[in-house]
Amino acid sequence: MTEYRIGIDVGGTFTDGTALDDRGQEWAAKVPSTPPFFVEGILNCVDALASEVGISHTQLLQQCNLLINGTTAVTNAIVQLAIAKTGLITTRGFRDVMRIAKGGQKGSFRPVEPDITKYVPIPEVVKYENTVEVDERVDHKGDILVPLNRDQVKQVVKDLVENKGVEAVAVSLLWSFKNPAHEQQIKAVIKEMYPNLTVCISSEVRPIIREYERTMTTVLNAAVSPILQNYVGGLEGRVKEWGYQFPFYLMHSAGGYSTVEESLKSPISLAGSGPVGGVIGANTLGKMLGQENVLAVDTGGTTFDISLIVNNEYSYDARTWLGRFLTGLTTVSVTSIGAGGGSIAWLDPRGLLKVGPRSAGARPGPACYGQGGSEPTLTDAFVLMDLLNPEFFLGGKIKLNKELAASAMAKVAGQLGWDLNATSSGVYKVLVANAAEAMRSVSIAKGYEPTGFTVLAYGGSSALIIAEVCKILKVKNVIMPQFGPVFSAWGLLRTDYQRKYVQSYNYRAGRDIGPINQIFADLTAKVRSDFAAAGIKTESTAIFREADIRYVGQFNELTIPVSSETLTEQDVAGPLYQEFEKKYEGLYGKGTVWTGGEIEIINVRVTGVSYSKPVPMLEAAIASEDPSSSLKGARKVFLPYVDSHETVPIYDGDRIRPGMSIKGPALVEGSFNTVYVPQDVALHMDGRKNLLMSF
Repeated sequence: MTEYRIGIDVGGTFTDGTALDDRGQEWAAKVPSTPPFFVEGILNCVDALASEVGISHTQLLQQCNLLINGTTAVTNAIVQLAIAKTGLITTRGFRDVMRIAKGGQKGSFRPVEPDITKYVPIPEVVKYENTVEVDERVDHKGDILVPLNRDQVKQVVKDLVENKGVEAVAVSLLWSFKNPAHEQQIKAVIKEMYPNLTVCISSEVRPIIREYERTMTTVLNAAVSPILQNYVGGLEGRVKEWGYQFPFYLMHSAGGYSTVEESLKSPISLAGSGPVGGVIGANTLGKMLGQENVLAVDTGGTTFDISLIVNNEYSYDARTWLGRFLTGLTTVSVTSIGAGGGSIAWLDPRGLLKVGPRSAGARPGPACYGQGGSEPTLTDAFVLMDLLNPEFFLGGKIKLNKELAASAMAKVAGQLGWDLNATSSGVYKVLVANAAEAMRSVSIAKGYEPTGFTVLAYGGSSALIIAEVCKILKVKNVIMPQFGPVFSAWGLLRTDYQRKYVQSYNYRAGRDIGPINQIFADLTAKVRSDFAAAGIKTESTAIFREADIRYVGQFNELTIPVSSETLTEQDVAGPLYQEFEKKYEGLYGKGTVWTGGEIEIINVRVTGVSYSKPVPMLEAAIASEDPSSSLKGARKVFLPYVDSHETVPIYDGDRIRPGMSIKGPALVEGSFNTVYVPQDVALHMDGRKNLLMSF
């Protein structure tokens, strides 16, 4: 009997899926997302996958032995603040940590605003009246200075639950990562009083320095926990009804998947997990194609996501922004801007055309969807320029309405005094310029020129814009994967089971290094315990150790691999110091190291990986370069940057075969997306059915 694996990625606009059988054959499906009841969209996607395979959804799930889901449920809850009413218990004198945050905030997603006149307070995750203090104090060494009063804890907890109606409680005490005893006692008291209440303590969620980031991570974890419980409960029950017999897994933002039980303990780890599947897929495909340095870009309905892969390694952010909230979450580094197919065009107070960051999302969606959207979007511009065929969107599964697109775009066109073609082309060019600048910024910020990278572009909207973006950046090679429109789902099936733990501890030369080794041992034991609970066989696993190191007196740290199981003072002074200086100079420039400067370890990290069964990738025979057999017609298209109507050949993307080459200008219309090939650009299909662009 054929066995299948399924990856489902739930995006803001579409839900994407891939199914893979044990012979390496793969199928894809894309359906509209169904917020706020995302489970319905997942089931619709499974049903669509089953149709592609040629069996019923029950047969597909009965024969499926691995189901991985990347979900936006947690991310959306945080961005929209559609979260549980949460209380926060903290050390007396620290009630204002959440209000002070990191100083002033800009009105967008950026960190500190230096101009005090532009300060914008961050939204309240916990209302001030629901933040309570208790008498207790632990010092920086972990010694208890003021013991916890259990009776006082009972009083404040009763008030939070019975008078203020909180649905979850977060506990974040000063220096609890050095001594968690008081937090553990508070959790025990709450569970005695209210056994079913969600309780999250920072010493379990994120035992790290920087009390704001630790507190924010713990509060968000508590606030989204009920949301994830409902999501998981609904999905688990429905897929079982349809015949699925195995545990399903959830993608987390640190680059692996975890069990449902593990995810429910740390729901915050799922925030931003969707784009990470694409990064894993980009790195996997890059290795297959011999590409070490890759700029992975994902253009969906809402965002344009960028990740830099150097020497087939993606980087991590040790402190991650979730919307306007800075957390202590470690995630695969993905930079997002509000630029996608659903991005809304508008004029700023100066009368300048802008696109994004607001998006029409899945509902109502772009005006051309005919679901009530009335604001002009990038997708509407595609339709009006005839880059998209309204009768063949997603292979004809969805019909688009050009008249509605025109009506929406006319509002902006009237304000600009332009016709619809010029306005649509302007929308296109603004978004392309935004995307190019974002890609340049991400690469240069890490010390690289984008010209030295191959761009791997995926997502539903990438194929219509990426050629023009890369022209601006002078990038010479672009790869558009076979399953590019559903590539994050494709990446889920190339992901490994992974557990990550971090613990703060400060070590400098001359101090006892024993506690560092003990933390390494304790975190390694946690990883192995997780493996055992998940039924993971140890022969397929690997454990990696790292230390966060900085110069004494500096604020930011770098994560350095630790190769030896038992760390010595000589290791820190020798190999670790040298590796730190090498990475420091690579990031900040030659000559920036502080020669002889004292360093300190501030965090210890352990990652456990259980490697998934390798996925075979089929190669097809190379055909003739002549694409004429896939030519299906021609139409007039208003070409951006040419700014005139030109008759362009249209090729059937489902009939293009490996070896065929197409010269621009041309359009390639497939079942899931349309590829725009501009003038002076060549498109070629390789043996793995990836589309390669050269300039």
